[in-house]
Amino acid sequence: MDNNYKIARPYASAVFNLALELKTLDLWSEVFETLLVVSQNEDFILIANNTSVSNELVLNLLLDIIKKPSSYIKEFLFLLIKNHRIFILKEICILFAEKFKQHNNLLNGTIVSAFEINAKDREKIETLLSKKFNKLVTLDVEIDSKLIGGIKIIINDKIIDYSIHGSLNLLATSIID
Repeated sequence: MDNNYKIARPYASAVFNLALELKTLDLWSEVFETLLVVSQNEDFILIANNTSVSNELVLNLLLDIIKKPSSYIKEFLFLLIKNHRIFILKEICILFAEKFKQHNNLLNGTIVSAFEINAKDREKIETLLSKKFNKLVTLDVEIDSKLIGGIKIIINDKIIDYSIHGSLNLLATSIID
């Protein structure tokens, strides 16, 4: 595991528990979705890592991006900046999102297809997978022409491969063995 995740885990857990206690999980989730985008922005990274830029300026920059930040959000961001932990903001956002999804019984995944999948078919697949995993499943669609045909579904570390490319690989492996 990446060292940044080890450092970020207690922060994400503390914020999640606070949000749970205050019944503000949705608010924090929205804030972390925004902060995840910001934390991956090259300009922000340059500013945040620049020692000539004051902590107050970095904090104000983040607060300007967040719509109506609560005092808890302000304090949390101030703490990260003050303790030189802003570099783990991305990992905190990701870990919080994982806890949020787990708490709300949600799973996200990806359908990889050789061709575009319409919304109706995607929804059918989501419904079937929701029943299989006993969680609400939402899927993004990625196009990969290497699959030739069929689909591959990726949810967490589980891969369900119904692609022609996957079948050909399986056939080639069985012939070689």
